[in-house]
Amino acid sequence: MKVTFIANLSYLILFFYPNQLADKGYSSYCNSKFDFCIQYPSSFKKLPPPENGDGLIFISADSLAEIRAYGSLVAALDNGLSDEYSFATTSLDITYKRMTDHSFIISGMNKDNRIIYRKTSISKIRYMGEPGTQVFRTLMIEYPASQSAQYEEYCRRISNSLN
Repeated sequence: MKVTFIANLSYLILFFYPNQLADKGYSSYCNSKFDFCIQYPSSFKKLPPPENGDGLIFISADSLAEIRAYGSLVAALDNGLSDEYSFATTSLDITYKRMTDHSFIISGMNKDNRIIYRKTSISKIRYMGEPGTQVFRTLMIEYPASQSAQYEEYCRRISNSLN
């Protein structure tokens, strides 16, 4: 019970005071609908949120890179993470992949010669009052290959912040 209280308190602090806890140079975005948070570079501009509240898009100051953080429901007929992985890899020349029982990370080049980094995890959350609803939480970062040195660190940092 004590561990659950501490975990819940930690989440509340992260959810209600994210910018106070982010390192200098990073801001936090939390999505209450799909129960996740990420850190993103403060220099990125948030685009207006979609009406459905599924996530946000952030654009770099030079408009050459974007970060997408969003959630989605796992369809009843899906094979879960394996179907999502197959869909995610169809249009990429994969250079890195890692899959666990609850998440996958891929990186590769798309047809426009831009690098795509993606992390997707599957979780059960309380969704719209229903406990145990399976959802995907996804982070995607797209950037020019010429900026890979800079974005490799961003990918690592932002991916580690996805909870």
